[in-house]
This record gives sequence, structure tokens and C-alpha cells, in this order.
Amino acid sequence: MSRETTNRIHRTGRRMISGRLSRELLGLSFPVFLQSLCYTLLGLIDRVMVGQLGEDVISGVGVGNQVNFLLMMVGGSAAAGTSILTAQYRGAKNLGGVARLTGTSLWMAALVSSALAGAIVFLARPICLQLADSEQIAEVGASYLSIVTLTLPMILLMFVITGIMKALGDTRTPMYTTVVAICLNTLGNWLLIFGVGPFPELGYVGAAWSTFFSHTVAFGLTVAFFMRKPYSGYRFALTHLKEVSLRTATSVMKLAMPIAGDMAVWQFAMLAYIKVVSRIGPQALAAYFIYMAVRSIGFIPMSALSQGVSVIVGREIGAVRPKRFQAAVGRAVNLALAISALMAILFILIAKPYVGIYDVDPEVSRMAIWLTMLFGAIIPFEGLIIIFSSTLRAGGDALRVSVISFSSFWLVGVPLAWFFGVFLHGGMLGAFIGIGLESVAKACLFVWRYRGGKWVRNLTD
Repeated sequence: MSRETTNRIHRTGRRMISGRLSRELLGLSFPVFLQSLCYTLLGLIDRVMVGQLGEDVISGVGVGNQVNFLLMMVGGSAAAGTSILTAQYRGAKNLGGVARLTGTSLWMAALVSSALAGAIVFLARPICLQLADSEQIAEVGASYLSIVTLTLPMILLMFVITGIMKALGDTRTPMYTTVVAICLNTLGNWLLIFGVGPFPELGYVGAAWSTFFSHTVAFGLTVAFFMRKPYSGYRFALTHLKEVSLRTATSVMKLAMPIAGDMAVWQFAMLAYIKVVSRIGPQALAAYFIYMAVRSIGFIPMSALSQGVSVIVGREIGAVRPKRFQAAVGRAVNLALAISALMAILFILIAKPYVGIYDVDPEVSRMAIWLTMLFGAIIPFEGLIIIFSSTLRAGGDALRVSVISFSSFWLVGVPLAWFFGVFLHGGMLGAFIGIGLESVAKACLFVWRYRGGKWVRNLTD
């Protein structure tokens, strides 16, 4: 066989692999995209509806949501570690490992989430006051946070279960439960915020209780589906709750601790950004939260792709097939960059009509519009960050991800946001420049780490 024929066969094989992986990547990612869109809309609906109640309420609910999100991300690190290990166990065809992992991770999530929820009940007000520098905003934030934090144990257990589902190839079921949650939350907001019919008019407190009820129903549905459906040969049984393994817990923690550190660094940086913006002024803070509510939509397609590619990468590392996960990562990056260009155009088009929904001061509206439009400039870098950080975690390199995140946030993002926004009196635009430069630096570091190739580890050995 000639060299030209051999090369042609190799090229054809690579195209076939890439074609199958592209279809699988999209098949895994699309339901995750819909789920993430619904979950983001759930939070956005809260903000838009309470946005009719004034700027202090917008800021207070924003602060409360930011703290709650920090708790979910840090506590959900065990779920992320579980998902990575499940994907590799799937590739190695080790269903016994999946059973031990499920029981161990559920108990870990239950204990961590209960401790976090209990602590925040007592610390909600001082935390919100420290962040907002305003008694009125802190009072709103603490009241909202004290209620939504009660859902934390259910949410973290749901994270573990849906992480296992996705790693085993079922991305549709989590999507269905999220759709139910957003429908219930929208209805609950309408009834309880504005006091429709026999329901009391509770304002932003009504939004918090609506979120609580919708998450409760979504959790019940997730558990019901998990107990009834088989996943890639694995089926959950209550007896798996007895299969708690110290060795498995250690493996999860080795992955979870760096991920928790990364999430904590990211969320504490977000809180630091809030602190910087609050130093600029209350109008800047309100504009920032309006922008942040819609900004999360820009991450949805890339986050969905990252979850799809992490499932494939983890599975192919477990099965020792490096060319397949490399092809999947390449396709995910190309898709992420193409989507970012479309999202940049979308943000420019929707900025004015979106901000116009809020009943706020004209200066707040002006700042929020510019922030929403400028986000298109950094979204390609955010796409690279999401894809490559998820890939590195799937290969067991979560510690390096955490180090890169820590360095970029605290050595680039937060100092530059303060320097340009507060010290040089650049206002909200100056702070945004500092935040954008942090995204550029982080994206470059993640690409460099991936290309080095030292991040791949088979965690099932």
C-alpha cells in the first residue's frame, strides 16, 4: 500500500471520527443548552419582575443571588468531581465503580449542603451589608437570601444526580425537570410578587418563595426519574446509598477540592467586583446587576458545549483513546468561536429593548445598555475559558484550573477593575475594562496549559 493511499485512509478515518463526535457532541450539548437557558431564564425572570419594584430591590436581590450562587458552586464541586469520575468509569465499563460513586457522592452533598445552608441563615445580613454598603439593599438581600438558601440541600443533591445522568449520556431528563421549574417559578412570581387573586402581595419575598417551591418540585421529579430509568447499563438502587467508600470519597475530594477552590475564587472575585462597583456608586451597582442578569445568557451555548465535550473527554480518557477526545475538543472550540460571534451581534441588538424593561433612572439605563453591548467584545475569550477549563477538569487537572483562575482574578481582574474604575475615576467603563482584561489573560493561560498535554490523567486506574 502506497504512502498516499495510507494517508488518504487516515484522513478519511479522522473525518469519520470527527463527524461522529460532532453529532454526539451536539446531541449531548443541545439538551444541556435548553436546560441552562431555562435555568438562566428562571433567575432572569426573578430580576425582571422584581425590577418593577425599584433600584434598591434590584440591587438587594442581585446581592442575595450572588451569595447563593457562591454557595451552590462551592458546594456543587462534589457533583462536578462525581461527574468526571462517572464519565471515566463509563469509558472503563466499571458499573460497580459508578454505584459506589453514587452512594458516596449523595451523602457528601447532603452533609456539605446542610452545613452551608445552616450557616447562611445566621450570616445573611452581615454578608449582604458588607457587600452592598447600604442598609436598605442589605435588608432586601438578607431577606431574599434567607429563603432561597433553604433550597440548597435539594439543589446540590440534584446537581449530583444530574451530573451522573449527563456523564452516562442522558442530558434530556435534567432538561425536562428544569422546564417544569421555570414554568412554576414564572407562575409563582406573578402570583406572589404582585398579589394576584387570593394570593398575598409579597414583593421580592414572593419571588424568593416562588424559587423555593419550583426547586422543590424539580428536585422531586429528578429523584423519581433517577430511580426509574436505566443509564448505559447502570440503574440506581437504594442499596447504593450503603456503598459508601472512603477510597471513593477520597478520589472525589481530590477532584472536588480544586474545583471548589476554583468556584470559590471565581465567586469571591464576582463579589469583589460587586464591591468595586459599589464604590463607584449605587447607580453603577444597579446597572451592573441589570447587565449581569442578561450576561449569563451569553455563556449558555458555550457551557452546554463544555459539558458535552467533558463527557466525551472523560469517557475517551477512561477508554484510552486520545485522538477521539482531541477531535472533540477541536470541534467544540470551533463551535464556541462561531457562536460567540453570533452572540456578540445579539447583545448589540437586544441591549436597548432589554434594559428598557426595567423601571430605573435614565443614567442607570444608559450604563446598563453600554455594558450589555460591550460584552460582545470579550465573549469569545469567555468561550475559550469555558471549553478549555472543562476539558482540563475532565482530565483530572482541576488544581491547575484553580491556580489559573486565582492568578487571573486576583492579580489581573480585581486590581485592574479597581484601578481603572475607582482610582482613575473611570466609572463603570473603567471597571469593565479591568474585568475584560482578566478574561483575555485567563483564556491565554488555559490554551497554553491544554497544548502542553500534561493534564491528561486516567483516574480509574
